[in-house]
Amino acid sequence: MKEQFIRFTTKGGWSDENDITVVARVYGDKLTVNTIYRVKNAIVDYKWLETKGDWDKDGCLDAAKKQLEKEGYKVEWIKADVEIDF
Repeated sequence: MKEQFIRFTTKGGWSDENDITVVARVYGDKLTVNTIYRVKNAIVDYKWLETKGDWDKDGCLDAAKKQLEKEGYKVEWIKADVEIDF
């Protein structure tokens, strides 16, 4: 079983000041381009089909996790003990 990391970043619009980054540790087969494509599509579907544009970060991450688990991956969110902005 392979350990891989995925960085999810919400884009805050015109500036990077509002970007939020969350990292997932993923266990399973090697991630493929097709798997990543399906995860991105799951997030887009959540954002625009399920919530009609009224989405939140946690919902996006949940959609990504559900898709990865559906494909047989184990997902753990990595939370920092300390954050340093620069």
